[in-house]
Amino acid sequence: MRTMHNLLFPLEGECFIFWGGDTKKQNYHVSSRAQRGAFDIVAVNAKGKWFESDGKTNEDCCVFGRRVLCPLDGVAVEAIDGVHDNMPHVVNPYSALGNCVIIRHDERLYSILAHLRHGCVYARAGHRVRRGQIIGLCGNSGHSTAPHLHFHMQSSRDLGMAAGIKCFFERIMVNGGITQDYSPVKGERVVDASAHACAGELLIRPFAPGEERAVMRLWRVCGLTVPSSDPRGDIARKTAFQPQLFLVGELNGRVVATVMAGYDGRRGWLNWVAVSPAVRTRGFGSRMVESAIGLLGDMGCTKVNLNVRKTNLGVVAFYERLGFHDDNVICMGRRLGRQVVGDR
Repeated sequence: MRTMHNLLFPLEGECFIFWGGDTKKQNYHVSSRAQRGAFDIVAVNAKGKWFESDGKTNEDCCVFGRRVLCPLDGVAVEAIDGVHDNMPHVVNPYSALGNCVIIRHDERLYSILAHLRHGCVYARAGHRVRRGQIIGLCGNSGHSTAPHLHFHMQSSRDLGMAAGIKCFFERIMVNGGITQDYSPVKGERVVDASAHACAGELLIRPFAPGEERAVMRLWRVCGLTVPSSDPRGDIARKTAFQPQLFLVGELNGRVVATVMAGYDGRRGWLNWVAVSPAVRTRGFGSRMVESAIGLLGDMGCTKVNLNVRKTNLGVVAFYERLGFHDDNVICMGRRLGRQVVGDR
C-alpha cells in the first residue's frame, strides 16, 4: 500500500535517512505492521557526523530543534507535549513515541511524527493543520537514543491494528539530484524541493519561540507600536493561551507578516495584523487574515471582529474587500492597572 497524495518532506533543511526502505537491512521498522514504511530522519554536518563536537548534549546534535512540517492537510487527533527530552544514549522506557503529533488526513490515512522536542509541539489536538505548517521541533523524547524525527503513515489511528503505508514525496532533492514521487532509503541525503520550499512562496505557520525580536521589528516598521503598547507582553501572553492562533508569514527565511487571533467562545478577534512594506501588494495580508479566520472557524467561531481607526481609510478598504463591514457600534475600552497615555 502506498500514499496517493503529494506529500511534503516533513523536516526542514538537508536531512539524512538513517532508517528507511523496504528491506530489514535498510529499515528495521519493516517487521512492524504499522511502521513498515517508517523513516528515522537525522541531519549530518559537512564531515558526515550527527554531532558538532562530543555529542553529549542534545543541543550538540545537528537535527535537534529543527522545524518539523505537516506533510499534508489534515486534523491533529493527538498532540502530546509533556515528555522531557532524553539525554543522548538514554532511552525513556515509559513512552514509546514521546512528544508527538498524529494527523488524520482522511478515513484511511494517518501520519505519525514522533520524538519531538519537549515544550515545542505547536499543533493542538482537534485543530486543522495545513501542508507545510510547522507542527513542532525535532527532539529526543520517548524511545529514542539520539535526536531524530520518526515519521510514518498508516491506515488508522490505532498503532496496534493499523497497516503501514509507504510514503512517496512530491519533489525532493536526493544526493544532489531532483526526484519526483520518490520514497528515499537508508543512507540518502534528502532536502525538500517542492513548491513550498521554492523562493517567493509565503509559508504561513504558528509563531515559534525565539522569533520575538523579528516579530517586534516588523510591528515597528509597520507603525503598529505606540508608547502604550506592550508587544513583548502580548507575545508572552499569546504563547501561553491559544498559541496556535498566533500566525507568522515566512518568506525566504524571514518573518514578513503576522496576525494574532483570539476566540472567547462567542466571537473571534484579530490583532497585530502586519505585512512588511517591502512585500505588500502580493496578497499576503489577505492570506494571513483568511488563515486566521479558518482556524477560528474550526473552533466553532461564527463571527470575527477587529478594531480599525476611522481615519485609516486604506486599512478600512482592505478589510471591506475581505467581507468586513462597520457594525455601527461604539467600541469602548477600559484600561486595567497603571494609567498610560495613548492607545493602540
